[in-house]
Amino acid sequence: MQAPDADQLERFVAERGLILLRTAMLLTGSQQAAEDLLQAALERLLKHWNEVGENPEGYLRRILYNLAADGWRRRGASLAGLRRLRANEAVQGPGGPELVDMRDALVRLMLQLPPRQRAVIVLRY
Repeated sequence: MQAPDADQLERFVAERGLILLRTAMLLTGSQQAAEDLLQAALERLLKHWNEVGENPEGYLRRILYNLAADGWRRRGASLAGLRRLRANEAVQGPGGPELVDMRDALVRLMLQLPPRQRAVIVLRY
């Protein structure tokens, strides 16, 4: 596998990095998630550098979209699980207003966690 020359890669990131970061922000909705997404995409680009040819930006944009779509699917699956959890709670009926408030607060806090952290907490408790 032929790795890119350091100057070539640095020049590409310097010229197109901000535009690619803006694209990643549009896909993710936040600066931090966009930086993580772009970093993961650059890692994949380096692994497949020989397949890129003369258009690394097009290849990188495709990687960005595919990684973002994977994240959307994971989030959708975990949100569906939380919806089922809420449906089961509604069937069982509330145990008083305090219990309902506590469960609502818990579900809201769980929704703020990333999917993997949510999974860890659900599996643990």
